[in-house]
Amino acid sequence: MNFEPAPIKGLPSYLHLLDASGRGLSAMLPRWWLAPEYQALLRDAEGLSWELRGSSVKVLAEEDFLGPAGQRAGTAKAGRAAAQWADNMTRHYEQLALADPVFGQVRNCADLAVVGALIAHENLLAKAGCELPAMLDPTVLPTPRLPAPQQVPSKVSMLKKNDRWVISASGGVKIDLRTILKKVELAEKLETVRKEAELGVHDDWWWN
Repeated sequence: MNFEPAPIKGLPSYLHLLDASGRGLSAMLPRWWLAPEYQALLRDAEGLSWELRGSSVKVLAEEDFLGPAGQRAGTAKAGRAAAQWADNMTRHYEQLALADPVFGQVRNCADLAVVGALIAHENLLAKAGCELPAMLDPTVLPTPRLPAPQQVPSKVSMLKKNDRWVISASGGVKIDLRTILKKVELAEKLETVRKEAELGVHDDWWWN
């Protein structure tokens, strides 16, 4: 977004991808956000073993249109430069996560959110006979409750193209857990993996 140079090669800012004339940009408001992308989740027949596949992050883009009266309306599509930048960052995301760990942390947070939603949606604790009173009972282990942020400030950058100023605002992560949990396929191999894991289960354990 032209805030600072990218830490990897091959990832120019969106503003530098724009046509030098800046034609047709005065009424368009491009925006981008990150979303996790997975292949279909795998499960065994009993629903006791699950596998997350193809965990990655995709950059999505859309352009809003600013009408004559200043009203903002979504177009449900992205312009050429906005889509090109989103696709380019998606291709470079793994490399970017190595150069700047915060991008890897975003992906890991998405994985944790999917696992947590899966445990709750499939009632896996009850199926496994697993009780976690210290974690789930607030009277056993009280945890502080803080107000969750409803919004965060956007970051704005600008670049002059001839006699026009091009302004871009960006920021946001969207995790659509319902859609992710709907894509499920059966995999017999997971039952074998679970049975092999059960052979190594012992009743004696300790906490260090």
